Amino acid sequence: MLKLNAALLNLQQALEECGIGKAEVVINCHQMTPVQCITVARDIAISGFGKRMIEEDKIHRYSHRKGGFSWVQLEAEEAKINLFYNLKHC
Repeated sequence: MLKLNAALLNLQQALEECGIGKAEVVINCHQMTPVQCITVARDIAISGFGKRMIEEDKIHRYSHRKGGFSWVQLEAEEAKINLFYNLKHC
């Protein structure tokens, strides 16, 4: 979780340096169980990064979402966690 928290802090600082107070961030977990992914999302919310966190009711393909997404990819053992952030709809 330390690498994830460090990445979130870097992302938050970069957004603030660009004058962006908020951004839409989508958490996407690969090679993790749904329970593990929910645990990651809850840990992010508890850390204070996600002041307003919404769980989507369905899976979205990123190629079909509006806006331009960039992402940060983290690797934890064999799992990969992508943090997609959209700066066009802030």
